[in-house]
Amino acid sequence: MAENYENFERQYKVTITGAGGGFEFGGEEFPLHISFSFQKTDLYSPNNGNLTVWNLAPEHTAMLIENEENAHLTLEAGYRDHITRIFSGVVSFSSTSMDGADWRTEIEVIDTLEEQRDSYVSLSFAPGTNWRDITDEAAGQLGIDIDYGHNVEFKAIDTGFQFVGLADDVFTKACDSNGLSWSVQDGRIQMKKNADTMPPGVIYVISADTGMIEMPVRVCIAGSAETGDKIIGYDVTCLLNGDIKIDDYVYLDSKIVKGAFRVYSIEYTGDSQSGDWTTKMRLLEKGL
Repeated sequence: MAENYENFERQYKVTITGAGGGFEFGGEEFPLHISFSFQKTDLYSPNNGNLTVWNLAPEHTAMLIENEENAHLTLEAGYRDHITRIFSGVVSFSSTSMDGADWRTEIEVIDTLEEQRDSYVSLSFAPGTNWRDITDEAAGQLGIDIDYGHNVEFKAIDTGFQFVGLADDVFTKACDSNGLSWSVQDGRIQMKKNADTMPPGVIYVISADTGMIEMPVRVCIAGSAETGDKIIGYDVTCLLNGDIKIDDYVYLDSKIVKGAFRVYSIEYTGDSQSGDWTTKMRLLEKGL
């Protein structure tokens, strides 16, 4: 993570593609006014958010409406020469209306896969097959990728496996059988171990020196009905940082708390003409 982000020289690029082609705006050549708000969690339900753009070209507005297939939107944003992917997903809704003398186009985006929502998979495996072979095959039939956590392990199925149905049911069965959880992040399946441990290597430091702009807020979340254990964490706000991802481990360095936490949820918000660009994160204790 870059040292000492500063809230100026903000840069962004929006790319929209569809069956009829694609277009981009942002940067110095096409600096349209935008605002955005995107949310991500480690749940397997779709992430979502919205982007508003003012005075989009009429042919580009028409493309959002007239495509037979849903368009795909990617937002990259950051500071100076360092921009990273903030959100990528399918356009689920768009509308254009007058805003004073300007045209305002509102675009809602779902971080999920059309293949995952609409397509079935057909699987048949002999006894002794490893669950990873099954999830790899299901993802392969959809033409998507899976990112596995650093210590994810799968068991073999003694009785074999036959299945015809939605792919997300396969991923859920695999995770339930192996103590894992999964989510969709920017068009990829992400699987991790429940009660995961911190992976080896360098983790991100969140502090006033690296862009934290408010003091952490301590939160307490009710635990499961089975255990009743409470989950302790912190809500943290910093300058926009797309390098930190869901399920990353970070080191929180503040006056009220110091320690390693897992990123449970992220919200990115910003406006290209006013206010701060922020990343709000909910950090949970390690292993949760």
